[in-house]
Amino acid sequence: MKPFLFGTLLLFSVASSVAQDSANLDHLMIQRFIRCEDVELNAVSLLSKYLPDAGYDSARMLVAYWIQRCGYTRENFQMELLLRIENGTFDESDYDGKLLNSLLSLRDPDDLYSTRHAPVGEEIEHREIHGKLNQLVSMLSRTLETRSNLTEYDRLLTIYIGGNTEPLLQALQENRLAGTKLQMAFNDERYRLENMPESCLMILLETWTPNGNLKILGTHPGLGFGLGVRRQKMTYDLMVSLRFLKTPDSYRVRYRDSLYMTNHFFGGYIGGEVGYIFYQRGKSEWRILGGIAFEGFDSLEPEEDEDEPSKSINTLNMNGGIGYRRFNLKTGAFIGLEARFNALNFNNAGGTNLDGNAITVRLTLGGYANSWKNYRRRALGLE
Repeated sequence: MKPFLFGTLLLFSVASSVAQDSANLDHLMIQRFIRCEDVELNAVSLLSKYLPDAGYDSARMLVAYWIQRCGYTRENFQMELLLRIENGTFDESDYDGKLLNSLLSLRDPDDLYSTRHAPVGEEIEHREIHGKLNQLVSMLSRTLETRSNLTEYDRLLTIYIGGNTEPLLQALQENRLAGTKLQMAFNDERYRLENMPESCLMILLETWTPNGNLKILGTHPGLGFGLGVRRQKMTYDLMVSLRFLKTPDSYRVRYRDSLYMTNHFFGGYIGGEVGYIFYQRGKSEWRILGGIAFEGFDSLEPEEDEDEPSKSINTLNMNGGIGYRRFNLKTGAFIGLEARFNALNFNNAGGTNLDGNAITVRLTLGGYANSWKNYRRRALGLE
């Protein structure tokens, strides 16, 4: 009898557990969760009722709930900031050093939708909601601007959130909000951007004019390109150029124990160059230049049964000079002019003495770019 009762109780316990799990599963499958989209929609709807009648306390409670459920968004941030200014409780410390970036995000309205991948219907609804919210923000901003008890800082923030971003950015550029955390964050960001490197691509046209015994080779035009980086007042470039045209006079070279008279010339240059910007104003800059390179030229035509030129004369090139560039400040494009003295040491053993150096005059066309740096500078109103 006892085994029978024990088995009956065990079977009843298992059945009850299964029934309870099934009920819990039913509850979980039909449970409705609160979505941030719904909170946002209802918040904007209720704010439309409270704000026109100066129901600021109710609006503050509503926005606080919105932030609690969904965290900070660009939309509830601007509304909360205005409501804090309205009752004098605005404190920079409440934003954990993120106030600058939060404010800058308001300058790019298209960014609001760039990361959304919702169906078209939801996106249209989203835009309509934010259209209503922008109207409320603008209305509240205009109301607060007329108050005489606002500090300059609060007034500039109010005007900024209302859509006119220039007064606040101008004040930050002029350091008129010294002592505030926002001013310190702005200055730190500007300094960081100034020290951020930019990459460069350029083409060059040049003339190579030798002197001394090397003068027998005559002046030659060159064509090339360069890749570079600029950081603060320093520029670092890798330059490549080719030089061509025959020499005006023949010269002797020794090749395979034979002496040849030739006026063939096809030269090349590859080197690293560095520049220091010692003067910069407006669109113009002046640089002191220096570099080290490998330079050479082919002195004989290739033989018919050989793929490579039959005679090359090469040297190490140490150079220095001065350069000027004029920029388009909006695009970073520039045109430049450089003059360099090149210390050379061509060794033409058994042939014409080619001791001498050369002067190069170079015209450069190029541009510097760093997309993130340019984006941030525009956001800060620095361009």
